[in-house]
Amino acid sequence: MDLKQIILRWLPTFLAFPIGGQLVVWLIGPVQDTLDAILGGAIVGITLGLFQFWALRPLKISLSWLWGSVAGLTVGSPIAWTLINYQTTIGALTLWGFVAGAILGISQAAFIRLAISKIFIWAAAVSLTWGLAWFISANVIVDAEAQYAVFGSTGAIVATALLGLVLNLALKKK
Repeated sequence: MDLKQIILRWLPTFLAFPIGGQLVVWLIGPVQDTLDAILGGAIVGITLGLFQFWALRPLKISLSWLWGSVAGLTVGSPIAWTLINYQTTIGALTLWGFVAGAILGISQAAFIRLAISKIFIWAAAVSLTWGLAWFISANVIVDAEAQYAVFGSTGAIVATALLGLVLNLALKKK
């Protein structure tokens, strides 16, 4: 599968962010404590993991990607929310993205058994793009104080597009 095909399959995965985020709103509400962050992270992790697993199947990525996504966000979300003390300023949400993204990236890459160097490449890419995604979303949404479990679709489009470019490097020749 060439890079163009990978990116064409990967780009629709941005829908996992608003869908996962909306599921959290319906099932839990705002993320206001550790339990909310754990459950919200798990819900977004399942949604994101399923969408991304579907996109990556032609690359022979196993179902471990889904489990890595769930584990990464179930752990990363409460750590990030605790670190920012549940604040919803642009800076706090951007930091949330960096932290949760790094933990997610490490978990995804470790679950599919990437080489150590590629784990760090993927983790850094997810961390940077998730920080950027929250920065963008926090500047666009007018109700950040609603304490959403994940950034919005504007940030999701950017993060998904940038991570699509990294996939070729990180996932080739595991």
